[in-house]
Amino acid sequence: MTVVRQSLLSKRGIVATHLAKELLKSRVGDRIPRIADYAIQFHVGHGTVQAALKTLEEIGAVRLEPRGQKGTHIEAIECPRLWQVAGREVVFGAKALPYTRRCEGFATALKYSFARCNVPFALTFMRGVLSRANGLKAGRYDFIVCSRLSGEVLCDRDPDLQIWCQRRRDFDPLGVRTFSWTLSSIA
Repeated sequence: MTVVRQSLLSKRGIVATHLAKELLKSRVGDRIPRIADYAIQFHVGHGTVQAALKTLEEIGAVRLEPRGQKGTHIEAIECPRLWQVAGREVVFGAKALPYTRRCEGFATALKYSFARCNVPFALTFMRGVLSRANGLKAGRYDFIVCSRLSGEVLCDRDPDLQIWCQRRRDFDPLGVRTFSWTLSSIA
């Protein structure tokens, strides 16, 4: 059993797992909630939350910078390590069938981006944004790729969905209108 796994078997470890899931949604420079807020959210004491945050820092999953009254901010995130602590195995995504070279290139870029971060990744191709959204809500996928309009409509219909990342480019150099990609994720 690895050192990381052994340290996650305690109450502190369970809270560290929940914190890792929360921190995966954050970016460098973001302010994290107060320890009191985490204590209420996870139904544990303040000391347990502090110990869990310290555990995450000790194993190199995150580096936090306390700024006094301005709160604690994320200085660095090690996504593969956080992903491991969160108990996740493979990142599963779903996107439309690759009908152009650009779509194929986007899928390849996703694959190489995750490989560069040492995060296991799998992508499935599926027709119909509603089918992909249902798979996302059912927990089969960690994210889906869809058009910006589809993403906005889905988010309006279901408050549990959020737009995670978007690529906005209205025109390419040749003056041809291109589409925007939106990665939607469960909040």
